Amino acid sequence: MATAGGAKALGMDRLIGSLQTGKRADVITVSMSAARQTPLYDAVSHLVYVTRGDDVRTTIVNGKVLMKDRQVRTLNARGVVADANRLSQRVREAVGRK
Repeated sequence: MATAGGAKALGMDRLIGSLQTGKRADVITVSMSAARQTPLYDAVSHLVYVTRGDDVRTTIVNGKVLMKDRQVRTLNARGVVADANRLSQRVREAVGRK
């Protein structure tokens, strides 16, 4: 219901809602080997209640691989950190701390 039913309710079931050739999809792969996931009795329950963001290995959005094997492919990590550090001075100034 969360995927096919939601897509149908939005009138978008021809484009999204199931993994089929020609449809848009966002997909992640998740590692289930962390100690917190042992023992694994119910994979769905573990995905919902145990798995954390750092368990995500690969992220694909509308067919584009954004992260593979935990390596972000769409950002320049050094550039992001440099921008954050540069902009932090503006934040300090905005809140009155230099």
